Formats: sequence, structure tokens, C-alpha cells
Amino acid sequence: MEEIDKLIAQYAYSKDDVYAEKYLKYPIFLDKHKKYKKMKQSTKKVYMYLKKQNEYSLENSKVDSKGRIFLIFAIEKIAEKSCLTKKTVISALRELEEYKLITIKKNGFNKKTGKNNPNFYYLLKPEFSEGDFYKKKCIEENLHLPTNQHYSPSEKNTPSDKSTFDGDKSFPLPGKKFLQELNHSSKDFKDFKESQNADFIDSLSVENKKLDEILIESLIEKEWLYQVWGDNIVNCLKLVGNNDYSQFYDWYKKFKYAIKSAEKEQKIQLKIIYEICNNKYFVDYVREQLSMTLRDLIRRAKTDHRIKQKDDYIFASLKNKALELIELQISEGIDKQ
Repeated sequence: MEEIDKLIAQYAYSKDDVYAEKYLKYPIFLDKHKKYKKMKQSTKKVYMYLKKQNEYSLENSKVDSKGRIFLIFAIEKIAEKSCLTKKTVISALRELEEYKLITIKKNGFNKKTGKNNPNFYYLLKPEFSEGDFYKKKCIEENLHLPTNQHYSPSEKNTPSDKSTFDGDKSFPLPGKKFLQELNHSSKDFKDFKESQNADFIDSLSVENKKLDEILIESLIEKEWLYQVWGDNIVNCLKLVGNNDYSQFYDWYKKFKYAIKSAEKEQKIQLKIIYEICNNKYFVDYVREQLSMTLRDLIRRAKTDHRIKQKDDYIFASLKNKALELIELQISEGIDKQ
């Protein structure tokens, strides 16, 4: 009995707990709906990971010319994250296809790269029974803000212009409401303050080229930057990043949000991905023009001391180039091809 009390005291959740572990959402319809409840548990687990990946794709504007969200992933990565074998994941994907919860569009061989283009996986809407779902209101502005600046109708907080963090949605920054709740409990507030170990934070600031290199490659892989933007643009970003993750990430954000801003203004997606454009020559041209602009901006940022507001100048220059390319895309009728 004493051992049980000790376990409860040490590990049981209390009413004052304000933290929660990261988790995957398990849709109720997988167990309730007569069509899906006989699916293998491993298939249901893979489906949960794909649902999460679908959210990331939406955040990163991975949509085709029809506005449909697509996923790009390596089977090995899904196997690693779900702690399943590669064979089990392949079997799960087949079963999801059979149940019409996913479909795969193969994009063929790319003569330029000498490799197969990545497949597009489309998550399909399931059949629902009453009580299986509720419809979420989509806030369009969220798609064009850094992840930590997303808001919902129930929260009247406005995004902070000073925020520069744009990390994984799984790691939100503490908001005002969160800090107020901590203040209501002196114990929790004390624990929170103690967790802000200066030595720990400083250790992340120490120059560690190997760690930075791994983080940069991890981001490139996660966002499929070579496939989405092409070699020249990514190599420019790596060059200016100089094996410093923070520096690479800052330039990555500038480039990404400049393109997004232009697309939002014109309400058209710039054809920079081979798989969503039939005209491969136009994609090559877009990528080359953007990489040339990026190289020129890097040079100017380093040498032209007359530019005072460099962040604004870089963003505006990239956006203007993207707008120019979108106008060309419209005039050439690329969207209609």
C-alpha cells in the first residue's frame, strides 16, 4: 500500500498540472463506424500519423493546382516514428487505399534529376456517422502566419509583431493566459522559474557546427525543400546559412513568407514544383529567377551598407520577384495548361 501511495504521489496527475505530453489524436470513427472498425490497429496508427502530416502540409501550403492538400513522405520515416516495420507500414498504406482513406498519385521519372519524382499521397475524407465529427472553422489568416502566431475565434489575442519563433506546432510558446494560470499557483510558478535554467539555454547558444548541420539537414528533409524549391535555391540558403541553424532558418523564413505573401496577394500559387505544373521549362525558369534574386540579395546584404532596413528590403525584393513571376505565369496561361 505504501508503494502505491508513493507512485500516486510522484506520478499521478493533479488538478494543478498545466503541462501535457505531445499526443496523436485518435479519431473515434475508426472504432465506431462499421466500415472501419475491422481495420488493423497498425493501419489505424499509421492513419493517425498521416493525419498529423496533413496538418503540417496545410501549414506549409503543400497544395496542388486544384487546392487539394498532398503529403510527401518517406515510408522509412513513418516506420521510424510509429515504431513499426517498413513492411507493416507498406501493408497499412495498402489497407488505407482499400478503405479509400488515402490515394497515391505517382509522378513518374524525372530525367533532370535521374530519380523518380516523389509520390503525392492524398488523405481522403472518410464516411462519417452522426456524432463522429464536428466541422472546424478554417481561419485563412492562420496559413500565412508563423505557427506560434495562430489564433482561434475564442482567443482574442493578436499576433505579436516581435515574435521571430516559427517552430513546430508541437512546441507552442507560453501565452499570456498560460502565464496567468501559472501565477495562480505559487508552486507551479516556482517550478516554471526553476526550469528556466540559464546554463541549459546558454548550452544551446554555444557554437556547435555539427549540431547546426544536422538541424539544417533535418529541416530540409522535413520540408522537402529540394523537391519544392529546387537545388539552386536550397544551396543558396545553405551557403548564406554558413552551417549556422539560426542564420539558415532566418533566411528560410524570409524566402518562404515572401513567396506566400505574393501568392496570397494574387490568390494564385506560384508554379515552383514540377509535380503541379505541366510546363517543366517554366518551373526551371521560376527556380532560376528566384535563385538569382536570392544570390543578388545575399551579396547586397553583405556589401551594400546603404541599405538600412535589410530585412524589409530582402522581403520586398523577393516578394516583388514572385509577383513578377506570377504575372508571367498568368499571361502565359500556365495555370490553364
